Amino acid sequence: MTTNLQKKIRATIRVVLILGIAILIIWLFRQYIYYLRIPILGILFLVLLPIISGSPILRNLFIFRYKWQLALVIATALIAGLAIANIFETIISDGPTRFNFDSTKPQGWEFAQKLFSQKIQLFPGNKWTLIKIEPFKDLFALLLGSLISITAFRRSKKDSELSRYVNDEHNQTTSNPSRWLWSGLSIGFLLGSVFIFVADISTSLLNHFLEDDKFSPIEIQTIKFIKLLKDGAIGYLKDDGKLTASHLSNVGFVLVILFLYVGSYYISKYIWKRSKSGQTRREKEPFYIPALFYLMLITTGIILLFGFLTFLLDYYLIPVLFAVLVFSVLMYRIWKVDHYYELKKLDSPRKSQIPSNKEEVIQDFKQALKNRLEHQGENRTLVVVCASGGGIQAAGWTVQVLTGLQQELGVDFVQAIGLISSVSGGSVGSMYYLDGFNQEYGYPEEEGFKKIFNSATANGLESTGWGLAYQDLWRFIGLPWISKIWGREDRGTAIEGLWQRNLKNPKLGLNTWRDQALAGKIPIPVFNATLVNNGYRFLLSPMTFVKASHQAKKYRDFNSLYGKYNYDIHVETAARLSATFPYVTPIARNYPPVDQERNNNYHVADGGYFDNFGVYTAVEWLDQVVLTNHKDLNLQKVVILQINAFRSSEPENDNSSTKQGWLMSLAGPLLAVFKVRNSTQTDRNDLEIQALQEKWEQKENAKIKIENVKIEPSATNNIDFSGKKESESMQKYWQLFINKQGEYAPPLSWKLSQFEKEVIKFMWNDIKDGVVKKLENWNK
Repeated sequence: MTTNLQKKIRATIRVVLILGIAILIIWLFRQYIYYLRIPILGILFLVLLPIISGSPILRNLFIFRYKWQLALVIATALIAGLAIANIFETIISDGPTRFNFDSTKPQGWEFAQKLFSQKIQLFPGNKWTLIKIEPFKDLFALLLGSLISITAFRRSKKDSELSRYVNDEHNQTTSNPSRWLWSGLSIGFLLGSVFIFVADISTSLLNHFLEDDKFSPIEIQTIKFIKLLKDGAIGYLKDDGKLTASHLSNVGFVLVILFLYVGSYYISKYIWKRSKSGQTRREKEPFYIPALFYLMLITTGIILLFGFLTFLLDYYLIPVLFAVLVFSVLMYRIWKVDHYYELKKLDSPRKSQIPSNKEEVIQDFKQALKNRLEHQGENRTLVVVCASGGGIQAAGWTVQVLTGLQQELGVDFVQAIGLISSVSGGSVGSMYYLDGFNQEYGYPEEEGFKKIFNSATANGLESTGWGLAYQDLWRFIGLPWISKIWGREDRGTAIEGLWQRNLKNPKLGLNTWRDQALAGKIPIPVFNATLVNNGYRFLLSPMTFVKASHQAKKYRDFNSLYGKYNYDIHVETAARLSATFPYVTPIARNYPPVDQERNNNYHVADGGYFDNFGVYTAVEWLDQVVLTNHKDLNLQKVVILQINAFRSSEPENDNSSTKQGWLMSLAGPLLAVFKVRNSTQTDRNDLEIQALQEKWEQKENAKIKIENVKIEPSATNNIDFSGKKESESMQKYWQLFINKQGEYAPPLSWKLSQFEKEVIKFMWNDIKDGVVKKLENWNK
């Protein structure tokens, strides 16, 4: 039986099992399934998330390196399960009264009521008699969180083992990963159980506090608020005017959740502060709170919020989702909510002024290139690097190729690089590569290669999750004024903070790079982005670019918009703007506003919308600036080096009849954005380079030789596990990382597992001999 067939059979069994459970629940509560939609959707989310997480976008959510990461995820998965159980209990217990179907309860409803209302009193006969637990509800929560817990455990174990097989140097720990994984699993279930127990205690204390005949001040105010609903208060209060047991249980649970939510915020800040100050004990990847932890927190909050709203608004027949969206839009308008990136006003005059005309622009570039290439003598070769987008895979691949080429071809090749035009993840990799340069030599030293690679491949998904849970969540649900307490932070600034902490020079800005580029100490960097307001390219670079009159509307550069007003921008902010992947990081505009009269304030998106490879900017610059001045620069040859993070391949299915109907209507626009990168954009770039070659290689009195070299990852479909312990198990896990053609499919998120980092090195070792052969005559 083939591996693909086995995968299909297992997937079919899972789907049938889930559908069977769903059909059973629907049949039992078929008459009133509408009222139970939130807990049912919550159950489906917790069950389906691990099953669909095999995609390149989601798979790394479940892979961890430390026991406390696994433990925190398991604990919050159980907490999300308890949130579902609480909402389910509320609807089962008080729904019939509120929605007036006491006399027509469906089959199974009373049975569910009895199960969820059962309580066990702890420590009878002493002062602890007030503490009660709800065993069935707690067990239900444990079961709901178990699939996520098991998936995280299994994937972390296999990833740890697989990375050691791929890594010949065995850099990863040789200790048995099961040791820390089992302890993480145990701690996670213990933490989750403790939290559930604390929630039960909180509810018991509330019941004890409110059980006498006298009303407390808090209870009086709460009941007054509920009574404002008049008839709508049905289902919230008992006959004696007090809150029902299920609502008290929810109040106790929410209090504990708020404590966890606020505590996690400050713990995350503390961990980042330690990481920034170098206090972490581990030399490798530092400890961080996982993105899946934040996702489970968000899930818990969404379930509680929408559970509360459905119980409240269903009585009035108000559609909940529509009400939330309208409220959110109104709050956005009233509070004028937006996402921002920060411009820095320079405290002192620039060492070199921003050019104000074409002649000064050309002179700047000539100065930078002459200083950069002066070690070559008279007949010079210019290397132009184009680093493609592709998330963290592109960042890691870019630095691996550039540092690998230095090892294979020597520092002369690196000193010949005059420009790096990058997009998205390639911009992140380029940032760390340039940050590692020794300013005395004009190239990074080999002992710093490991730090460059580790910084470029540092996990950014967790920072994005933190920003989504603590800033952007409040914007989404219509309470943006809460997020304003934290200032202008969001998931975009959170990932900027991570990148800044990993920089060797954390205060690095484009203005510093300008001085270094003009002195020839680094190649000229260009981070390509897109201006949303008009669709123009946005070139984030320390240099100003030439614009002929007929090209005035093709692009804007940073200096022309903001640099001339004495503003600077941190390099990690510039990289983030270039890497504004849809929905992962928000589209942002500049703060403070600049030159309102000329309306130079734009929203910025990912550079991949126009060209995901950075080629167009490089070709345009070569044609307009470099090759027209080749005699002054003593150029005899140009090498265009394309570093592409993904393989160029034929479409998986070229059949026009696939994905018809509603699926194409839903996914078609986003699918087109991704597909056009590997078809239309690559073909256009090839034509642009071909036109440039024909123009300058055949031009009289010029005849500049232009070479185009593409560097792409290998297919990586031939990792051999034979002879290894548990080789069959490893081969099964490997299937998680391959596509329908049997080739390795890199992740599409801001996280690389340890195994995926090793695969980047493996792919480079697989192709480096061929690349070196292509470039062996790079300067001849």
